[in-house]
Amino acid sequence: MLITKKEIQSKMTAITIYQPWASLIIQDKKHYETRSWITHYRGNLAIHAGAKKPSEILKIENINILRRIGCALCLFEETEVNFASRDRLLNALNSLPRSAILGYVNLTECCKIWDGQRAGYNLGTVCIDQPNQYWSPNWLTTSDEYLFGDWNVGRYAWKVDNTIKFSDTIPAKGKQRLWKWEDS
Repeated sequence: MLITKKEIQSKMTAITIYQPWASLIIQDKKHYETRSWITHYRGNLAIHAGAKKPSEILKIENINILRRIGCALCLFEETEVNFASRDRLLNALNSLPRSAILGYVNLTECCKIWDGQRAGYNLGTVCIDQPNQYWSPNWLTTSDEYLFGDWNVGRYAWKVDNTIKFSDTIPAKGKQRLWKWEDS
């Protein structure tokens, strides 16, 4: 769903997320933002794309993960992305908007990530505190959600839904942690 600047609330809680993860959330391809800290905040959350280029922060050596990101963001056709080099993928990701509010989501839950082995799952399975929801490293080929987050034990999975994408990005300077964004 696209929304215009005139329809935006004047004050909103925001979070700065580096690209390409900010766009993955706004394009409804990522439903959990993984963080090292818990939040008790629930409600609308503006998604701000940080200033750094993806090529400056992506330490992903696995080109298949980069290809999944590029494909999920529709930067390449499914057949074309299989032939894209790491440099071509990073150049495409660098074209994503930065230093801007992209839209907002509804933050509904914050779940601790824990070791699924204690619940009888296979070694390496990670779980979140929701019934029947878990991801395993063995699912890398089938679960983009797992690929698009840091699912290390002890971190937190922030569940987001009801994504609203702005028709135009809104330039803004980001901050660390949660912050109040005021549309000027």
